[in-house]
Amino acid sequence: MSSITKASKAAALDQPTELKVFRDFGSTPMAVYIKHTWIIKLERFLLFGKRLNLIVMEQLFILFNGIRKMSPELIAHLRKILKRKVFKKGEFMLMEGQTSNYIYFLESGLVRIYHVDRKEVTSWLLPEGHIFMSVSSFFEQHPSYENIVALEDCVCWCISYRELEEALELFPEFERHHGRILRNYYGFSELRRFRLADQDIFERYAMLEEKEPELLQRVPHNILWTYLQMSDSSFKRARDQYYANKRKGK
Repeated sequence: MSSITKASKAAALDQPTELKVFRDFGSTPMAVYIKHTWIIKLERFLLFGKRLNLIVMEQLFILFNGIRKMSPELIAHLRKILKRKVFKKGEFMLMEGQTSNYIYFLESGLVRIYHVDRKEVTSWLLPEGHIFMSVSSFFEQHPSYENIVALEDCVCWCISYRELEEALELFPEFERHHGRILRNYYGFSELRRFRLADQDIFERYAMLEEKEPELLQRVPHNILWTYLQMSDSSFKRARDQYYANKRKGK
C-alpha cells in the first residue's frame, strides 16, 4: 500500500471520512477499482435516499391535494421547509409543560399521545400516514398538557409553527388545508369521545379488533387499556368475551 505525504495527510484531514478512507487505500489497479466501485455505491445510496424522500413528500402532497389542489409555488415552498426527523422508540417528541412547536407527518413508526389525569389516558395511537401534534398547544402556542412519545422507531416530516405561519401568509390558499386539518382533528376527537361514552367495554374492544386490529400487534396491552379507557381486568374480560362470541359465530 502506497504511503501519503505530509501535505496530502494534512489535506485529507479536511475531507469526509469516506473520502479519507478512499484516498488512503492506495493506487494499485485493484485499489483504484475498489475505490471507484464504492464511490459509485455511495452515490447510488445517496441518490436512492433522495428519491425515497421525494416519494414520501409526494404522499403528503397527495394528502393535501385531496383537500384542495395546491399550486406549484406552494408545493415548491413546502418542499423547501419540510424537515425530516428521526425518533428512537421511547423518545418523547413533546412532554407535558412544553410548548408544541412542530406539526408532524409520520412516514413510519407509531406514536402515542396521552395525558395524566390521576392516571394515564391515551388520546391517540397513530401509525404511519397520519398528521399529528398537540393541537391546542401548537395553534395557541401555550404549554401542553399532553405528552407525545414514539412507541416504535419513527421517521417524521415536520414544519415549525413559525414556518407554518409564514406559509399561510405567503400562500392564502394554504388556509383551506390548515382549516381542514383542524376540523378533522376536532371531528375525530368528538366522535371518539362520544363512542367511549356511549359504548360498553365489550363494544369498545370489538371496535378495536375490527377498526384498528394492527394496534393489537404493535401496542403493549397496558397502553391499550388506557386507550379504551378501561382497567386491566375489564380489558381481559372484554377480549375473552369477543373471542368467545367469534367461536360461537356471533
